[in-house]
Formats: sequence, structure tokens, C-alpha cells
Amino acid sequence: MGDANGNRRTRFDAVGLRETTCVYDIDEPAEYDTANNRLMSYQVVNDEKTLLEEAWFDYNAGGQPKRIVRRYTESFAPGIGLGEPRP
Repeated sequence: MGDANGNRRTRFDAVGLRETTCVYDIDEPAEYDTANNRLMSYQVVNDEKTLLEEAWFDYNAGGQPKRIVRRYTESFAPGIGLGEPRP
């Protein structure tokens, strides 16, 4: 689902039963020190609201991503199939 700025706020994957929620710098410009409509982080949860993955983005002065940090939880293995839970 999007917002008035065209940003994707949430996305639901009906096949994998996962929901992704995104945070942009325009949501909290004082915290991020910018208001350039950039994706700052996202979280992925399963249908039971268990956190599977999260990521944070850092940008250079020109607006290009300079660092992306991703963290997967123990219950999520992106290398198995399409991110299926570990057996």
C-alpha cells in the first residue's frame, strides 16, 4: 500500500505469507536529518508477526546508498528456496 508521496508503506506476499513495512526519512526528518523521501529501513514479518528480516540504509551526500545492512533472524534462511523457514 502506498502513501501520498508514492512510497510503498506495506507489501503483503500472499504466497509466502510475509508482510514488509517500510520507513522513509520524511516520516521523521529530525531523526534522519533529511527529508528527501528516501527508504531508511524495512522489516519483514510472517503471518504470525514474527520478525524474519530487517534492513537499514545509509546514503551519501549525493543521495546514493553507501551502506545497506540486512539482518535475518534465526527462523529465516534466504538461501533455502524462496526464503522458506528453516526445517
